[in-house]
Amino acid sequence: MASVQTDIPCIITGFHEAEVVCNVDRHGDPLRTVISKASGLVFTDPRPSHDEVKKFYADLYRQEYKGTVAPKKKHVYRAGRVALDRWENISPFIQSGDRVLDAGAGGGELLYLLGQRTCQASGIEPNRGYANHAIEQYDVEIQVGFFEDAKFDEGSFDAVLLFHVLEHLENPVEEIKRLKKFLKPGGTFVIEVPNVTYTQGYPTAKWHIGHLYNFNKTTLGATAVKAGMEIVELRELGDGGNLFGVFSNTPPKGDMDLNGNYELVSGMLSTHTVGSHLFSLNPYVRPVKKLCRSIMEKLAIMGSQNSRELLDKLYNAIP
Repeated sequence: MASVQTDIPCIITGFHEAEVVCNVDRHGDPLRTVISKASGLVFTDPRPSHDEVKKFYADLYRQEYKGTVAPKKKHVYRAGRVALDRWENISPFIQSGDRVLDAGAGGGELLYLLGQRTCQASGIEPNRGYANHAIEQYDVEIQVGFFEDAKFDEGSFDAVLLFHVLEHLENPVEEIKRLKKFLKPGGTFVIEVPNVTYTQGYPTAKWHIGHLYNFNKTTLGATAVKAGMEIVELRELGDGGNLFGVFSNTPPKGDMDLNGNYELVSGMLSTHTVGSHLFSLNPYVRPVKKLCRSIMEKLAIMGSQNSRELLDKLYNAIP
């Protein structure tokens, strides 16, 4: 891998020394992804301006990922099932009646579920199409905009949730600091992100324009600690594709140990090649799983007139 001096410093260490991981995105379009030699953090460099990033997420992001400006029934059903999984993970840390902020609320499926589980839930979402869909379908409270536009009272939430959002932010450390102002002292901050060292997907599939940062367990923890939070729990979920972290709005006792993390992440990325992937079972099992999922989704959404009815059937089937 070629050594470079990055335009953007590592958000954890401030250093610019890095190596190039890949020069194209998942579609083969130009996109330089690098790994910090100081921390093992993986990120895109260089990147678009702040205004270009905001326009992408406000107007283009969902079309890029889903091919639609508002969620279709199959997207609602998938997101509803994901919301149930997320509730299972966060429920030990959230009490009935807690005020919860879902930062990056998407189509509102988790917000709606939180309300059904007797939480006082609010959200913020930059994508207008998805946010308006959630407001119209589920009558949930969502501020349409970016975190810098959020208008919540400081210290008013018991928990802040950041599900698959941190990797999209221009400066995750500063945005965590911005959001935790809305959190009570000692409150709970939950973060879930994709795991950059996951090896069951196609090697280049993880590099795309929407993910400005790519974390492993160590760099996720170090980012939260850098933002002034204490680690409560940090683990891989399921088959290791995602990382789940629970943090307390409490000053950390010390910095995260980054020794050896660059070598760990760099080594795993360099050995996860197209050849190794093709010689595994993953590229042959995944299409079968996708077909089975598609059939299940079509059966599940039959008869539902709208998104709310679809989620009610899904959520009421599970206590």
